[in-house]
Amino acid sequence: LSNDAFPSHEFDFMLSNPPYGKSWKTDLERMGGKTGMRDPHLYHTSAYMTEVNKYSGGIVADRNRLYWEDFKQMPAPCPPPDEQCAIADYIDREANFTIDQIRMRQEQIRLAEEYRTRLIADVVTGKLDVRGTVPALPRQADVVVADLAEA
Repeated sequence: LSNDAFPSHEFDFMLSNPPYGKSWKTDLERMGGKTGMRDPHLYHTSAYMTEVNKYSGGIVADRNRLYWEDFKQMPAPCPPPDEQCAIADYIDREANFTIDQIRMRQEQIRLAEEYRTRLIADVVTGKLDVRGTVPALPRQADVVVADLAEA
């Protein structure tokens, strides 16, 4: 994939920042796509990035270099592959559940906004008469006091 100084070495993956404007899509396809990667979450933790930074050097943090000799010295604690997959699957399930909950709440908000808009339009155009309802509504201060009492 690249013209590096270690042509005789094979790597499972590479730690690198792509050049500006570079897409990794073609490289990913040449490596067999994401289906060949057992765990897309591997090494994506702040704790491990702290370790990477300990072994890296450069003028500024975002341009640090990690040389092969230093990379080989880095600890790489890894659970067995089956456990890695179980952890990654759990994270994916939880993330999908959260995403589904967010989408559901967004739809509820959209429907409430749509109802509010329609209600205002009906009152303004006279399709809905609320004159008898207004005296029965609680004052805003009463609602705030009730909300505070419940909290």
